[in-house]
Amino acid sequence: MVALIALLMVRKCIGSAVEGKAGLSDQTDDWLTGSVYQSGVGVDHRINQVGEVVSQVVEQHLAGCHLVLVDTTTQSPVFSTMVSQLVRIRESVMVVEAWRLFLQTQVATKESVNNWNNGDQVLKDQLTRDKLLQGLWGDATLTCRALFIHLDNNNKSLFFMFLEWCEVWRRPEIPVVVVGEREGVETVLLHHSLRNTIHTLYLALHDLPLHRGQRPSLNTRSGKKNIIRESETELVWMYRRCLYCDKGDAQLQPLHRGSLTAGLQRGVNLFPEQLDNFMGHTFQLVVNRYLPFVNIEMDKEPGTPLATRDSLNTRMLHVIATSLNFT
Repeated sequence: MVALIALLMVRKCIGSAVEGKAGLSDQTDDWLTGSVYQSGVGVDHRINQVGEVVSQVVEQHLAGCHLVLVDTTTQSPVFSTMVSQLVRIRESVMVVEAWRLFLQTQVATKESVNNWNNGDQVLKDQLTRDKLLQGLWGDATLTCRALFIHLDNNNKSLFFMFLEWCEVWRRPEIPVVVVGEREGVETVLLHHSLRNTIHTLYLALHDLPLHRGQRPSLNTRSGKKNIIRESETELVWMYRRCLYCDKGDAQLQPLHRGSLTAGLQRGVNLFPEQLDNFMGHTFQLVVNRYLPFVNIEMDKEPGTPLATRDSLNTRMLHVIATSLNFT
């Protein structure tokens, strides 16, 4: 069984954040094919434009960040172009094919059920997987990281599996940028996996080719009320997840509509989230009685919400809650 470490693919090992993982490339040759990551040969011009828009997002808003590029499709030409574009402008890039990762995990699980003697291999794969997760975000000294995910809208479960596996909810400061089709934008942005992510951006495009060999269709869908114009395929819609805009709950908000040909206009703020107003959001706190800082009612049943009494920290909380509009 191929070790899971072969599933993390480093496209370019330049810069301190990636050099520490350079040895991974020696174990991933079987998973890389030159044709998958070549650009400019037989690739639709519109696909190149998608890569350029993604590059502009990085250059204008995420310059200097360590990039983690994740593909949930099967060798998509769009993802290949994104990789080719970004490795030219960034020194620290990590590339992951999530569909291979979880496919191999499922195979390993089935083999472990059928073969009781491969416990050592299962343990080795688990350790490898843990190491892979540790190296995903680059060197600990990095001050900026960003996660780019190419979404297969027909298989959103793989997208959510990856978010849970890499525990993105533990890293709320990492911007998450999703590239996919317009269908299902709300489902993705309002999913529980992104509950703590401060900056989530969705680049929605029309009729993306998700798999190698699939071509974008222009004027091919016939119907009296459902004709797709070629100009429509040039549009890009940008949405964000606003953490507390819906009376303290998450809400989908449109940010910008532009053209792939024109590219990303400068001055468009794609990450406007500021944690200065929680819109009445209710936070749940776990406290312990510790005088004189925290004082609580002690006659409550176990597991029931506690009422606070006057103390140092509760006074501070009341001031902060009033200032930031939360309860």
